[in-house]
Amino acid sequence: KPNPASVYATFDYTLPMAGKKGVISITSGTGKTIQVFELNTTKGQIDWDTREVPSGVYYYKLQSSGLIKTGKIVVE
Repeated sequence: KPNPASVYATFDYTLPMAGKKGVISITSGTGKTIQVFELNTTKGQIDWDTREVPSGVYYYKLQSSGLIKTGKIVVE
């Protein structure tokens, strides 16, 4: 949130009880990794600064203990 983003995007997350660590990775439409956030708490919030990122569609993936969640975010 917000989506579309112009200054930042915030990711709220809750990891499975079995895993206290995880990763949120953000990739471009061409598959290039743009940013990786390591998660060290079961629940939290990560802010992605999008001011230096070109406008376009980006994809995010949350991975932790077998859990995989994906989504799309637009940067304007």
